[in-house]
Amino acid sequence: MKLKESIYKLPFDKILTLKNVRNTINEADGYQPHIIAPEAGYRRLIEDGLTLLRDPATRAVEQTHQILKSIVTAAINEVQQLQRFVNLKSEILAHAAGELFTGHAIPQIQTLAAAGWQGGLPAGSQSFRHC
Repeated sequence: MKLKESIYKLPFDKILTLKNVRNTINEADGYQPHIIAPEAGYRRLIEDGLTLLRDPATRAVEQTHQILKSIVTAAINEVQQLQRFVNLKSEILAHAAGELFTGHAIPQIQTLAAAGWQGGLPAGSQSFRHC
């Protein structure tokens, strides 16, 4: 499934309903319970949305990895000169697979970090309250 299609199928409409947004903002209190801190509610809504995006982004990285593996395998199989050297061909495939696996881990980590990045940031005026 394509990334764009899977993002469109996510239930953002449930998170961003007027009732849910109103309840989230009203329930978000800051350090002083009598003051409503809407930035904490905004942050919670953003975290919910980013959590939904994590799975489609990870699937996109996986699909890209599979496409790259098939391209490398097809390219190596197309080279007629390598057909005579079976050991060399298997070594090249093993090295390419190792490099793709190493290269696969980095985008996956970056994708998960980008999806969780916003959750780790202090919300709006919250950073000033620590001063």
